[in-house]
Formats: sequence, C-alpha cells, structure tokens
Amino acid sequence: MQTGNVSLKHLKLISLIILINISLKANSQNITLVNGFAHNDYWHERPLYDALDNGFTNIEADIYLRNGRLIVAHILPIFNQQKELESMYLKPLADCISGKNPEIICPSYPITLMIDIKSDADKTYRALEVLLKKYAAMISGYESGRFIQREITIVITGHKPYNIIKKQKSRLAFIDEDLMQAGRDTL
Repeated sequence: MQTGNVSLKHLKLISLIILINISLKANSQNITLVNGFAHNDYWHERPLYDALDNGFTNIEADIYLRNGRLIVAHILPIFNQQKELESMYLKPLADCISGKNPEIICPSYPITLMIDIKSDADKTYRALEVLLKKYAAMISGYESGRFIQREITIVITGHKPYNIIKKQKSRLAFIDEDLMQAGRDTL
C-alpha cells in the first residue's frame, strides 16, 4: 500500500511541475485594447514596440520642433535630441504595415497616434505636415470634405494649429478637442 501512495504522490508532483513549466514558457495572448491608451509611450524601454506588444492601439508622443527636427520629449529636449518622431514612430509603423518589421505585430485595428505639440503650434504643424506626407499611404486623411480611413490616424493635441487646419481642404491630421466645446467645433 505504501508504494502505491508514494507513486501517486510522485505522479501528482511531476504533473504539477510539468504544468508550471508549460505555463512559464507560454506566450501571453496579444489582445487588442481598443480603448486602451499608451500615454507618454516614449518613456518605455521600447517605445511603440511595448505599446503594440501589449495590445494598445492609441499611442501618444509629445513633440518639439528644434532646429527643423521633430524631437520626442515631455520636457524641453535639451539632453536627448536623438529621439525623433519619424524614427521612433512613423518609420517603424510603416515597416510594420508593409511587413518589413518582424519586431512588431501590427494590430488588426486602426492605430491612433496622438501627437502632443509642445512647441509653437503653427511652426511645428508645418514641419509635421511635411513629414506626414511621406507616409500618406498609411495615414487617414480629410480629403475634399471626406474622411478616408487608413491604418494610422494622427490626432493633434497640446498646442493646436486651429487656423491652419480649419482652412485646409485636405490634411493628414485631426485635432483633439475638449468635449465641452465639441458642439461649437466646426473642424
């Protein structure tokens, strides 16, 4: 009888060890968080990549226009001017969408890239506009009064270039607005 009890205990222990080992090696399921928001994403060890790997489809980057470059930073980009919007977000997203970047698993949902302008709204938007045109094939747009949905939608927040955007018949960016003012918004 004693041998049977020992064998059963060993079998249970071995089964438990196998289950624990399998669960440790299993990959987490990448669930798309349609309502999730990766705020200040660029503070992560792997900006953009960490957000997408964790299922986020709404990602924020703060930008400053410095010497003609769009620098990603929360506070004045004095110390680190290596982080540029294009290299951190737009190029990797373009490579992901085209299948050239195996590091990122692109979500099946559209991605919203919130760009928080921290420097002069009009000057920064003009520089951003030039950059976005390089990626027009993947960016949602407003074209002759119609919204055209593509893989990425750019939403401007922070310092907003209201007057410029209001006059544009076609554009690749939209403005985030206070819901209290949404009834008066004509953009």
